[in-house]
Amino acid sequence: MKLMKYHQRAIIAIEFITAHNSDEDSFLAAFPEAEDGHTSLHKAIQRARLERGDAKRRR
Repeated sequence: MKLMKYHQRAIIAIEFITAHNSDEDSFLAAFPEAEDGHTSLHKAIQRARLERGDAKRRR
């Protein structure tokens, strides 16, 4: 379970740093789910990455 949380937090950090240039205001505006916790935020980021074409769906 700890490995999953580490992976989710890594994805969140990568999104924050690369897609939003470490701009907290931009990140929070794009992902208001951040207030709900890291799992909700991770799911929102995954949806955004799929829409942008930065990720692929698993089969």
